[in-house]
Amino acid sequence: MDLVSSLSPTLWDLLQRTRLRTDLALELFDQTLVPLLPASDDPRCVALRRATSIRFFAGSEVSLRTVLQSGREARLSIEEWEVTLLPIRDSRQPVGLLAAVTERERTGSDSEWVSPGPAEAAARAWRDAIEGDLVGARRLRSQEQVAHRSRALATFVADLQQFSEEQDLLNALLQAIAVWHDVEPCAYSRDLAGSFVLRATLPGTDVSALPTRLEAGAVIEATAGKAGQWPVLTELGWRGKGTPLLVLVSSGSLEEWLIALTGPHESDVSEQLQPMLRGFSAGMERVREREARRFRQHLWDAMTAWPDPSDVAGLGRELLGLIVGGVDATRGLLTVSNEQEAPASAGALVRSEGGEPPPLVRDGYFTADALDMTFPLGGGRIASLELRRSDGGAFRSCNVTALLAVRPLVGAWLSGLRATGEWEASFAAQDQPRVLRFNDNNTSAWT
Repeated sequence: MDLVSSLSPTLWDLLQRTRLRTDLALELFDQTLVPLLPASDDPRCVALRRATSIRFFAGSEVSLRTVLQSGREARLSIEEWEVTLLPIRDSRQPVGLLAAVTERERTGSDSEWVSPGPAEAAARAWRDAIEGDLVGARRLRSQEQVAHRSRALATFVADLQQFSEEQDLLNALLQAIAVWHDVEPCAYSRDLAGSFVLRATLPGTDVSALPTRLEAGAVIEATAGKAGQWPVLTELGWRGKGTPLLVLVSSGSLEEWLIALTGPHESDVSEQLQPMLRGFSAGMERVREREARRFRQHLWDAMTAWPDPSDVAGLGRELLGLIVGGVDATRGLLTVSNEQEAPASAGALVRSEGGEPPPLVRDGYFTADALDMTFPLGGGRIASLELRRSDGGAFRSCNVTALLAVRPLVGAWLSGLRATGEWEASFAAQDQPRVLRFNDNNTSAWT
């Protein structure tokens, strides 16, 4: 600790003036017994400086170094003077030593002190003033650090709101957590199958030591504090680097994330992360809003740029292909029919693999491998949009968000065609008076 830089300039200047203009002989030493005050030709101060090299004084096991290390006051005879040694403490730790030549009244021939003289009282007052100044400086530094961290955190949270891509936002969050808290974080998102799937890690992370998929029940049990170290390691499949700290984060009404931290960390790191994670949650909502706007605009551009307005089936397949790609599906089917001849899945409630009802909205239902939505068109007609995923993965809540974002646009297009009689013309052209199907690969309807 740099004792001089820790003291306020006012106190330091006053200490030097007092030593120069009064008969008080004192020296201030740092933790290594280096004198901090300017050299003086006062023989008492010269003797105090020479005393730093003395290992033990005659007849005792005490020296300036042992007094500093023990943090206990002591009195010594140094050459012809009596000296009071007062350790300087900061947070109960000795950080320096104040040595002062003091004189006391004696009782005749008795060699014992009867009361402290003015020099010792002045030395103790200076010791108290120095320690008080150190406390004030530490508090000020702490307040400055808190203020600086708060400003940095506020700036970072504001920056999180500017990202337009999920991966960029995740990378920024993980890097900030790693730098500020010295841990190794990774991020998982929950899919509609009820599992948390690994989405992002730091560059250079050994991904083989991380489970790529976590069962939601085990995660919830672990984050609730009901699972000990062994259940977490065995149920979650974590290997190496100890038990992870799991923090759940919600984003919007549908999306849920899991931030996992490995490595030594402070006991309250979860609480410290909350402002940053709230910023991440808000930032992810903005990312989804921007994605929804881009998705809607993409479909709108396709509608307005379609060269042949009478080619309803061609445009339908074009739009369906864009929707399939926009929600990470592998295939899709858009069917327009009479209500009594709608696909069997329309209006049905299919349960997800975990046995829990899937997210349900008006005229639609969503599961791990199916996103289905219906559009009442009036006049006894209904449109059914069926999206499937058959690549082994599962739909995510962000896919549902994207689909809901384009629902009004697709519904308006379908209703507009119905109002202008385009359906009837297409039915007649394809010799299918009751059912018109658009699929994303120009093949016949799939089952």
